[in-house]
Amino acid sequence: PRNPVRFEYEINHLKRFPIANLYLSQLDTKMLAEFRDARLDEGKAGSTVNKYLGLISRAINKGRRELDIPVNFNPVSLVEKCEERKEVDRSLDEEEWERLIECASRKEYPQIKDRYGRIFNKREPLYFMKQIIIFARETLMRQGEIFNLRKQDVDFLSGTAIIRQAKNDDPRKIGLSPLAMEQLKSLPPSYDGRFFPIRSRQVFDGYWRLVLRDAKIDFNFHQLRHMGANDLIKSGWSIAEVQAQGGWKTLKALQRYLHIQAEHLAKKFKERG
Repeated sequence: PRNPVRFEYEINHLKRFPIANLYLSQLDTKMLAEFRDARLDEGKAGSTVNKYLGLISRAINKGRRELDIPVNFNPVSLVEKCEERKEVDRSLDEEEWERLIECASRKEYPQIKDRYGRIFNKREPLYFMKQIIIFARETLMRQGEIFNLRKQDVDFLSGTAIIRQAKNDDPRKIGLSPLAMEQLKSLPPSYDGRFFPIRSRQVFDGYWRLVLRDAKIDFNFHQLRHMGANDLIKSGWSIAEVQAQGGWKTLKALQRYLHIQAEHLAKKFKERG
């Protein structure tokens, strides 16, 4: 797998369900459909349930190919997949952005009560939450790339950074804006040399949800990358330059993220005269 740590986490999570105690030869479409429906009834997202089914399918295929388990066909292929909610690719307006940064800068989150009436005590946010949000928008780096960025990867004199562990496995060098470098310089040193030390993506996501809840914003961390790409296009960067900065392998992949606002296009016409 591309991300073995995340893959192991997903497998261990799936093992908590009773279906994991069955032999592969015992699985049939009825059991899988009941497993799917039970997860949906628990409130799991359709995309999450489809990932569970995908993991089971991989286990069956591996058992058939490499372990000689007598399964004639993969029953997951016959189970109807869940409908997945399309992710809204949105940008924050100026007021929302300021509110997000303000909430990320707070030293403590207030006491809250969830929908079941349980009270959660006040919780301190991550000390670098404000910096990582600004840095993500400024650099177009993916979440995993940011978490793995270390002191030796950054050259403040040239204003560049080397991304050694990229999504597509191809290391690349990117530029750092003065604002991005300012965020890194404001951080205290960490025990392992990373600028943003965090144990796992799941831990970070918990803190991220607290900031969004406090800011009353429905937003995805990955969309900061999209916002940054549009920022650069609006400031005059070419598509090729944005593609190199963000590490998109193809122009088609980049075009999914660019949503140039009509106001910006109208402004370009006015500038042309």
